[in-house]
Amino acid sequence: MSTINAQNFGDGTDTVPASAVIQGTAKSWVNFNGQGTIATRDSYNVSSITDNGTGDYSLNFGDSFSNTTYLMAPGGQLDTAGGAGYSSIGFERIVSSKTTSGCRVNSGTAAGGHFDYLEVDILFVGDLA
Repeated sequence: MSTINAQNFGDGTDTVPASAVIQGTAKSWVNFNGQGTIATRDSYNVSSITDNGTGDYSLNFGDSFSNTTYLMAPGGQLDTAGGAGYSSIGFERIVSSKTTSGCRVNSGTAAGGHFDYLEVDILFVGDLA
């Protein structure tokens, strides 16, 4: 494997430090169906997903993070029924436990009950080990 060492990246007009590109890049993300049989639609650096019950999922990373202060940005689509609540820009409720090798995520309603989203999307940003 070859390594490219650079302090800045640019297009001839603007430049950005290499550290900004490395720090600001998503280190992991996943899109999966949260209803019925759980299956990944597409992902990067997510090695497996476990369905622990209604609205309760465990995700494992292929490459671990260096600490548990990574950012998790969830989103998803509630269902296909239409009307109010057809889509969501984020979980109405998310509770997570994080380790460097994975996390547990719960989705649910504002009333406090767990709910399986039709589509679950989660973006992770942080430092890999």
